[in-house]
Amino acid sequence: MKITVGLDHNGATYLNGKATSLSELSKLLQEAAPLNPQPIVILETEMGAPCATLDKVRGLMNERLSCGKGGHCDEGMQTVWRDLPYTGVGVP
Repeated sequence: MKITVGLDHNGATYLNGKATSLSELSKLLQEAAPLNPQPIVILETEMGAPCATLDKVRGLMNERLSCGKGGHCDEGMQTVWRDLPYTGVGVP
């Protein structure tokens, strides 16, 4: 399972292409955390996205999904990550 979190240049957040609030995003990421296998979450940001909001979204992902531990979170454009699951070999 793959989840896409998006952030546009106005600071609006999206989950799988649908607008969502930060609180709803937090709730949905919390619900995804115990899934087995845990879904791959990709954060896509539009150029000019507000740094403060980007930091909040990254923080939610790290807090809810333990992104730093499992390698289940990536950041970039989905076309770069289309060959998931990413094996950690090389830099896409």
